[in-house]
Amino acid sequence: MKVYRSREGKIFGVCQGLADATGYSVKYWRIAAVIAAFFTAGWVIAAYFIAALVIPVKRPEGYDSKGFRENFEDLRDDAEAFVKREYSEFKEAGADASKSRKERKDARTASAEESKIDPEKA
Repeated sequence: MKVYRSREGKIFGVCQGLADATGYSVKYWRIAAVIAAFFTAGWVIAAYFIAALVIPVKRPEGYDSKGFRENFEDLRDDAEAFVKREYSEFKEAGADASKSRKERKDARTASAEESKIDPEKA
């Protein structure tokens, strides 16, 4: 019987972990812990905290280190693609920003003048 602390426990998950391991209700384990703490002058409280430090936390269902590595690599690849895409957009926008203010103003004026219809040609 392997005992793990539960993430759904009230304080540190020790009683919940004992309940999961033994099949008894967590309510009975908590009542037993309170009664034992009363009759042992608090020694059970110290034992509870030591158990909380020693007993490992139960990992989530389906957790394995290989799956974590694959998920991490996917996340890294997604982040790398995002950075490349944003950098290329920034670089394209930077090409326009590298022009002087006067050049940008002249280009806007020229495009505005080209869009107007010349009355003599019409």
